[in-house]
Amino acid sequence: SANRMGPGGRAYFWYAAYVICGAGCLYADCRHAAPPRPRGEKIGQRTPTITPCLSFTDFFMRQIVLDTETTGLDPDEGHRIIEVAGVEVQNRQLTGRHLHLYVNPDRDSDPDALAIHGLTTEFLSQYPRFEEVADQLVEFVKGAEIIIHNAPFDLRFLNAELGRLGLPAFESLCAKVTDSLLYARELHPGKRNSLDALCERYGISNAHRTLHGALLDSELLADVWLAMTRGQDSLLMDFADDVTQTA
Repeated sequence: SANRMGPGGRAYFWYAAYVICGAGCLYADCRHAAPPRPRGEKIGQRTPTITPCLSFTDFFMRQIVLDTETTGLDPDEGHRIIEVAGVEVQNRQLTGRHLHLYVNPDRDSDPDALAIHGLTTEFLSQYPRFEEVADQLVEFVKGAEIIIHNAPFDLRFLNAELGRLGLPAFESLCAKVTDSLLYARELHPGKRNSLDALCERYGISNAHRTLHGALLDSELLADVWLAMTRGQDSLLMDFADDVTQTA
């Protein structure tokens, strides 16, 4: 721990610690500011709030970094998914496994959306409809942690497509959904946290990203995610080694 001087010369105490919850999750490298105690309050009277950075179980969990492209902004207006892709990460290593599906939406994309992804109605007409590939998507994400940039947007479309088929909500198919945009905003408050901005910040080349594409974007996001959370690797691996040695 280290002391920091707060407003008015009052001391703030910074600390970093491993915290293990009852479910066996390890919260590592949690750095927190403990505000000065009111006069008369004894050490130990106040329970600090611990905000986890990355859990021990997350470190070893199978992860899928996912992205979609759509015909527009709102599924309630009849817009559909036209592309979905995900890349697999296991033990914080890219495995080389991925899923990449183009989907025939049976409609045109809005002009603004078409300018972003470049997937024309003619091109998409040769591909299967969502109901024909839904099983592939469900099987690929089953039981994994899903990492999505701006997750609410993609989840609305995924749940709309699954709902049309009478299938459960996407969140119920996987272990958890993590929004990498929220994570980035907490890590870099007040800064731009788009995928392009994060690639630039972490030195990841996106020069070949002239248009948005679900597979390319999921690959870039996987690199960004691993870079954003890289500082916790050594702590988690040291703890894993200790657990193995004492088991």
